[in-house]
Amino acid sequence: MRSITLLSGLLLLVAAVASRADEPPAELQAELNKLQGLWQDHLGGAEHRNGEEVVRQPVHGGPCFFICGDRLIWLTDDGQPSGREERLTLDIKTDPKRITRTLVLVDGKKVAAAPVHGIYEVTESGLRVQFGLDGGPAPRRFLVGNKPDKEVDGQVWLISRKKLGEK
Repeated sequence: MRSITLLSGLLLLVAAVASRADEPPAELQAELNKLQGLWQDHLGGAEHRNGEEVVRQPVHGGPCFFICGDRLIWLTDDGQPSGREERLTLDIKTDPKRITRTLVLVDGKKVAAAPVHGIYEVTESGLRVQFGLDGGPAPRRFLVGNKPDKEVDGQVWLISRKKLGEK
């Protein structure tokens, strides 16, 4: 009888530790909380490649996505989940902070895709994100407009926070 009680207690302890392992540390959770909500992609921005800059004009009314937990969920034009999801991984110990997007669902089906590495900064007006090019590493520092740098390749992701019901 005692061994059954001990075994039951051990199983409860293992379950408690396992459930805590799924939870991000408090500091990381606080950073993830800053990203939660509705965002809009403006399909523009700048790209720096080999010391040259290409600028694309932003598009108003670009696609929206919702960040919930560690998931980036792309939405259809009518605001419904599109079936395309990405997992976000943050590294808040680096300077600048790093973000990785990994596609996990397409048309509601699981996929295995290469991660896209970037850097980010939460600002008063939203989020500043820049990704490496062609599956490459994250930029080491933020790109500066009109100042191409041969040592820093990357792409600026133009996004802004969106309010529900806002057109």
